[in-house]
Amino acid sequence: MKRYFVIDKLETLRAISQPVRVRILHHLLQDAYTGKQLSDLMGASAPTIHYHLRELEEHGLIEVIRTEEKNGIMQKFFRVTALDYVITDTLLPALHDEDDLVRENAVSHLRMGISRAYAASDHSFRYFSDPAHHPPVITTSGEFRVPRTELEAWVAKFQALIKELCAIEERHRAQMVAGGPADDPEKFFLVAVGFMAPGLHWDVEEDALPAGYRLLREGVVTAVPKNCAAAENMP
Repeated sequence: MKRYFVIDKLETLRAISQPVRVRILHHLLQDAYTGKQLSDLMGASAPTIHYHLRELEEHGLIEVIRTEEKNGIMQKFFRVTALDYVITDTLLPALHDEDDLVRENAVSHLRMGISRAYAASDHSFRYFSDPAHHPPVITTSGEFRVPRTELEAWVAKFQALIKELCAIEERHRAQMVAGGPADDPEKFFLVAVGFMAPGLHWDVEEDALPAGYRLLREGVVTAVPKNCAAAENMP
């Protein structure tokens, strides 16, 4: 599987613009499936799935990685040809009104996160064990009422952090090739989706912790001794 597939033709862009095809690509990113297996997973008819598979294969977005014979029928197992899809800047005007494509892509990332979370080992989520030994884990969601300009600046910082993480990975790979430290059998999976929403969904009346507690770390509080709490409340 390649890292990137460059979409440089409008026909290829249109080939992945349908929600059902985005879902197919999501499943084939996770594992190899036959048309029948995808039909069962997605609750769609086999002819419909096979039609979309042919379209995706014709544009080079998926490929047959193996075949197996079952009951005299040759089954084809499909997989995506690349991990990420990128488009050339010449196609940007064609994407001006493609809201559904971006929305389905966001939903696809969330589905991937759900499936990867359930497939991970129990050790991956031992967040409440000894802080010195629990594995790195991020679990958060929220709504934020912030100025648009400051939000855009924060998003740029977040994207820079992702680039930094990618640079760390590249440096680690180079060190392994050069005979450096062995690779860790575990890998860090990260999915992030953020978007502008129409108003607040949660109506929070009290944003502070109850009296007598302070935040120890994300998701964990500790009781504050009464004499300390009283001192904190003094004018």
